[in-house]
Amino acid sequence: MQPTTLLVDKYRERNLEIHTGILVRAVDSRGRWRVIDIYYLDKTSLLSWLRSDGGKNELAENTIGELFGHGKLTEPSKGAI
Repeated sequence: MQPTTLLVDKYRERNLEIHTGILVRAVDSRGRWRVIDIYYLDKTSLLSWLRSDGGKNELAENTIGELFGHGKLTEPSKGAI
């Protein structure tokens, strides 16, 4: 799997605090590398990080998306309940 550059959500980067305790390296809107809590990743980067080990769990992904204020990260697969 190709490494992905994670991005900080530009609307959240003003007040970077620890929310989950899970820290990652990501690029902010000024192009600087930062160590941030996953709570501050943008929607695309959060989904990419959640799938970075090759897994895919739409229920867990969408739950995290909702809890972090992004809404659903994925659309349910056909045949999903």
